Amino acid sequence: MRNRNRQGKQWNLPRIGVFAAALFLGIILGKAVCDTHWVQDRCRTWFSNGCKTLITYFNVAENPIRSYVMGGKAGWWNSEAVRQEISSPIQQYLMQYGEDEDFWQKESFWMSAGEEVLLMDAEQSSEQAKETETKQETASKTNPEKETASAPSNADSANVQTAKGIVLAKKQLSDFNYMISNYYVVSGTTYITRQDVDMLKLSQMDMTLKQTNSKKPQILIYHTHSQEGFTDTVAGDTSTTIIGVGNYLTELLTEKYHYNVIHDTTAYDLVNGKLDRNKAYDYAREKISQILQKNPSVEVVLDVHRDGVGENVRLVTQINGKQTAKIMFFNGLSRIQGLGDVDGLYNPYLTENLAMSLQMRLAALKTYPDFVRCNYLNAYKYNLDMRPKAMLIEVGAQTNTLQEELNAMEPLAELLHQVLSP
Repeated sequence: MRNRNRQGKQWNLPRIGVFAAALFLGIILGKAVCDTHWVQDRCRTWFSNGCKTLITYFNVAENPIRSYVMGGKAGWWNSEAVRQEISSPIQQYLMQYGEDEDFWQKESFWMSAGEEVLLMDAEQSSEQAKETETKQETASKTNPEKETASAPSNADSANVQTAKGIVLAKKQLSDFNYMISNYYVVSGTTYITRQDVDMLKLSQMDMTLKQTNSKKPQILIYHTHSQEGFTDTVAGDTSTTIIGVGNYLTELLTEKYHYNVIHDTTAYDLVNGKLDRNKAYDYAREKISQILQKNPSVEVVLDVHRDGVGENVRLVTQINGKQTAKIMFFNGLSRIQGLGDVDGLYNPYLTENLAMSLQMRLAALKTYPDFVRCNYLNAYKYNLDMRPKAMLIEVGAQTNTLQEELNAMEPLAELLHQVLSP
């Protein structure tokens, strides 16, 4: 017995060595796999969504599910009270606007009832995202070498400093994390991964106008929130609101750059003479769809707004010696954090929308680097599915003057011409 045991131990030593080697190789391969961007992004997304779900359903005081669970009530999931509390936002929406068969596809449903069902605070997340944007812009100003290189030896790997601004190199455009960190703000209500977009490809997509005959309409400008005003807006005078800003943009694009432009000045956020934005996007969609149906030659659709910021925030820069409101390009990703892509918000032109806003941002970076804020990515659709070259543009904010807003239209028109002209 003693000899057999000794022999058995000796016979097992090679197996132990093989096992140790396999374990070592497994650890090395596992680390290599975990170091890949795809795995990191997936893990980050799963972890984020998981945390969001847990926080949403168990850390929100008014959550009916949490109140029943914490109350220790058996069979709480069968309770009629729970079902009524969870569905009440939908019921309120239907009672207010009437039930139609495709209500779940309407923008206003997801912006109001839909978001309440998910217990998400979009305004809070937007404020947090704007704080992030401010920090990014401050860091960019205090550390310009982060984005620029004065004498690059390889244009593909180093940004190029121009007389006015910079041209991003292919290396930076191919770096998803670099682009998101430096040129985008992602709202807490949504998310984006490197699998969703290829920034380099977006920058190279052809966004020029196919309809070059200016005898037919090419560009449509409208304002979902027509009543947005500024520090010196005169009550009752639409020329001093965002509509007046759209008038000047129309004039520049028509007279200076010779585009055929339609400017729709319909007030979609007035109901019976009172400000009501609950269904502004739905009202706008109906009318804009009719305009586009009558004018199929229109390729570019611009929804021009002004942003809402803290009263101490001033979005202004100097361009050609003029105080000029800063602008921001705004995209809806049609996906909600914790829920994913939403069928009712599907946008077949999402890639083209992102390409258009990115190319506008890159054109501004090259020509007027301090004019455009970080591109903003939010959860919804914002009627940007009506054309591939559809954009929502935020011009300044309520803290800007009308003249600062009007001054912003001059570089904006120039940037549009740079991107759209063949």
